[in-house]
Amino acid sequence: MSAIFGIIAPGGRPIDAAWTNRMQGNLAHRGPDGQGVWQQANAMLGHCLLRVTPESQYENSPLLLEHLVVATDARLDEREGLMDQLRIPAAQRLQITDPELIGRAYLQWNERTAEHLTGDFAFAIWDGKEQRLFCARDHVGVKPFVYTYVNGLFAFSTEMKAVVDLPFVGKELSREYQIEYVCGFQHDAEMTIWKDARRLRPAHLLIVDAKGLQTRPYWNSDMPPDVRFRRPEDYVEAFRELLIQSVRDRIRTDFPIGATLSGGLDSSAVTCIAARLLQKQNRSIHSVSSVLPPGYEGPETDEKEYIAAVLQQEPNIISSFVDSDGLEYGQGLAELFGRLYDMPNAFYYMDEALFNLFKEKGARVKLSGYFGDMVASNKYITPLSFLLMEARPTAFLHYLKARKKTTGYSTKKLLKKELLTPLASSRSKAIIHRLRGNPPEMDWSTLPLRWQPGEQAHVRRLWYEYSDAHRFSYRKSLWSGIEDYFMEEWDTSAAYRDVVVAYPLADHRILDFLLGIPPEMLQYAGRSRGLFREAVSGLIPHQIATRQDKGAYIPLFQQKLESGLKWLRDALYTETDPHKENPLDFAQIKKTALNLTGCEYSLIFEPNIWTEQFVASLLKFQIFNNKL
Repeated sequence: MSAIFGIIAPGGRPIDAAWTNRMQGNLAHRGPDGQGVWQQANAMLGHCLLRVTPESQYENSPLLLEHLVVATDARLDEREGLMDQLRIPAAQRLQITDPELIGRAYLQWNERTAEHLTGDFAFAIWDGKEQRLFCARDHVGVKPFVYTYVNGLFAFSTEMKAVVDLPFVGKELSREYQIEYVCGFQHDAEMTIWKDARRLRPAHLLIVDAKGLQTRPYWNSDMPPDVRFRRPEDYVEAFRELLIQSVRDRIRTDFPIGATLSGGLDSSAVTCIAARLLQKQNRSIHSVSSVLPPGYEGPETDEKEYIAAVLQQEPNIISSFVDSDGLEYGQGLAELFGRLYDMPNAFYYMDEALFNLFKEKGARVKLSGYFGDMVASNKYITPLSFLLMEARPTAFLHYLKARKKTTGYSTKKLLKKELLTPLASSRSKAIIHRLRGNPPEMDWSTLPLRWQPGEQAHVRRLWYEYSDAHRFSYRKSLWSGIEDYFMEEWDTSAAYRDVVVAYPLADHRILDFLLGIPPEMLQYAGRSRGLFREAVSGLIPHQIATRQDKGAYIPLFQQKLESGLKWLRDALYTETDPHKENPLDFAQIKKTALNLTGCEYSLIFEPNIWTEQFVASLLKFQIFNNKL
């Protein structure tokens, strides 16, 4: 932990010391406990250290191990099993660090190293004997890894800025990325806002040597074995054990621990499990929650009742709250651009306030329930279609009966909603939508973009491919392998507060388990998020385990954005050049923003909130396009 960086010149070109100093300077905030650089004529590896785990107290990186130089941003789990495989003597086990374990794993398994690792990691190993750089990123992509390869020079880092700020890296923005961003999808997980910068995909390795650069997966969603138990209850018990183990692994620190706590299923489960485990050690956990101001009567559901239930159940939680009423949209946005060298999410102002509170509490680990609804507590999987394709008629009928009972739908409605619709292609849905006289759901021509000839057709084709890629596969529907960019942003924001964000529900052991079970088990007993609900029953308050009214919770976003749009418009007028070449239509964006501020506050929350998020993103993008 907590950042890695480096430059490799496979052709033997010397590494300029100024490049090294610039990268280290841009990452200095990530190394409060030490910084180190190893450099020879054509290779440089660096590391910035934030101590978190007990063994990190002995860490000194980059690590020199035989003919290797190892730089890691990692927290390894199942260390004992790994040390058994590596035959590490008992006397060395308490103090052996994660970089040394990764280095020894490379000496034993070479390019298959990452297959033997469990945890969150991104690492780079310079093999002096082979004159080769070997890198890998964890299965889910919790740890960031950004790189560039231009003019025979390869550079990588934990943060975007450290790569893009190098003098030999171009500062041209990617038109393709910008257009897909505005259209609301991204077909290529490696693509970034910068034309010369790429991301290493989750579960991928990367090699740079005299032959050039290559990347390839070391794991995919088809690899985990099938998981089959005799009784349905066995799936619940096994899943519960995995949840508890995942949280246990992430609280293995002597520093204070925090958690973001809402009234939802995922964050409540993570916080309650952590609190109980820490209670056995006579330790507390800090919770930080976003709440609405007293007397608020808007469309969002107040979470205080559910948060209070968690606090009452777990007495060792020390709670703090962020009142949305005191936050401003636009505040700190320019500074955040300069940190991320990328687009912050639309609700960055709340994230920044939460991170500041964790900094005040001295927490070095922040547990998050985020990522749960993408995998662990996924409610979007429709087992009926997969049971049909798997030709399991008995399971199909049993699940159909259970689902009818929990939803109250008729057989006809359920088959249409959860069987036929998921199997239909996006293109055929669009055709049926038009034949019924409805306006297009995805009307690309209305977007504030300056389209070039053939561009709309190209984007539409990519959109259909993106939308339909996994509808025939349960495994790929559950985990497509596309990275989640919130985690990269939060990793950078947390690092400025000496905090590491941990995601127990993004544990690849949980992912492997869920990929291996029969599809109907994910929605156990026909209930949305059924397996997760059953597994955390008794661990979290009953009213949260059975809660069905959880919707979008974006505290006061509409009011914040409306009040903040003046600042954004002023920034557009004073800091941007409407004639500068980019895909966005400057005039149309300003007109949309002006219309939005003139609208009356609407109680139709969900549609409007995403419209406003879209406008805010465009405005920020326009500023970003001209600012850096």
